[in-house]
Amino acid sequence: MFQLTRIRGFMVEKLNRVKKTREKMPLNDKGLSLVEMIIVITILVILSTATALGLAAVSGKPAEQCITELKTAIDSNRTVSLGKKDAQLVISKQSDGIHVTETYTQSSTAVTNDKIIAPANVELTFSTDGSTYSVVDASGITIEFDRSSGSVKYYANDLYFAAEKAGKIYKMQLYQLTGKTSLQ
Repeated sequence: MFQLTRIRGFMVEKLNRVKKTREKMPLNDKGLSLVEMIIVITILVILSTATALGLAAVSGKPAEQCITELKTAIDSNRTVSLGKKDAQLVISKQSDGIHVTETYTQSSTAVTNDKIIAPANVELTFSTDGSTYSVVDASGITIEFDRSSGSVKYYANDLYFAAEKAGKIYKMQLYQLTGKTSLQ
């Protein structure tokens, strides 16, 4: 019995010490404040955006965008040609990127639209007759369509385009007889 009383006294003494220690310590169990939470979320958004942009640059996305916009420009130029306007499309590589320049005649006035479809670090090549050429200079490649049939002028065979960036290659074919395009 003496032992139990002694143990009980020891336990009460310990509990009193814990209570005194807790009274001395300030209670701060609020968690994160709203401002802290906003700062954490902002940092996470900045990090995820930087990562996404870095992955896009390394993933070859600019090459995919280049070939898609080239297809759109060729299709648009073919439509303008079939609309009985003299039109031509020049694809060239300049210091600031790959340009697509569309020129057509409207009411005896030449209208020119120039657009950058890819940054300079995208490699755009085209081939016909089994030979591959790089679009490396300002003169580039000129494409014109026959106004009556929509076929590609000046080329005897289909044209194949390939855009490459970071090991990713995206391809497109321009059919000589019909002037239609298809992504591969």
